[in-house]
Parts: sequence; structure tokens; C-alpha cells
Amino acid sequence: MLGTNDAKYYNWEGIQQNNGDYYTLDYVDMINELRAVVKPTTKFFIMVPPPVFEPYPFDMNGTVINSIFPSLIPKIASALNHQRGNKNDNRINIIDLHTPLSGSDLTCDRCHPSHEANVIIAETMAAAITQATKV
Repeated sequence: MLGTNDAKYYNWEGIQQNNGDYYTLDYVDMINELRAVVKPTTKFFIMVPPPVFEPYPFDMNGTVINSIFPSLIPKIASALNHQRGNKNDNRINIIDLHTPLSGSDLTCDRCHPSHEANVIIAETMAAAITQATKV
């Protein structure tokens, strides 16, 4: 999961203007490099990170994490899957951790998940992986 540390203000302000151009290009390049060295049957999972809560800690950019990533990461997955055409090998699967955790602050510091949030994260990830790996 890439996300919160990548969304610090100094990684976005003045460079990407909150649209994620460089983030997207780097993400696509990283996945394509991984695809080049793994078996065609390898399944990839990319995650929409959990939300952060105000006041945003650790120089986190709440706009990027709470607004941009939830729509940008599915677009990245779609673009990567489109590159593969109709082939099912190395498909990109999305695990959305933002939606199940956005209802209330289940963090210990407005960023890092509490025990309760970690349970939700584990259950969400397990369900997504189980669903994607059904034969």
C-alpha cells in the first residue's frame, strides 16, 4: 500500500498540484517493473489507503489522502489492466481500505490505525484476496 507518507505536502505542493501526475507515473512504472519479473499467474493487489482525520498529522495532505487517492488508485488499476488487454494474467485488484474506515476516526493519532481499525483492515484484505483468488 502506497499512500499516506507519499501524500505529505512537500511531495505534492508545487510539483503535482494535487492531481497525482508523478505519483501515477511512478506507480505504473513500479507495477510494470514487477510484472516483468514475476510469473504470469501472479496476482497484484493495490490498496486505497485509510483516511486521515483533522487536524492532519505528520504533514499529511488530507486532500490527497481523503479525496484524490480514492478516485486515482482505481484509475491506475484500470489503466494497468487496460495495458494487458483481455489477458487475465497479472491483473490488478483493488483493496479499498478508505471506505470501511472513513465513517469514524479509528486511529490512535488521526493517521495510524487502532486495534479496531486493524481488524477491519485484515478482514477487508482477506475478503478481497479470497474473492480474487477463487478458481
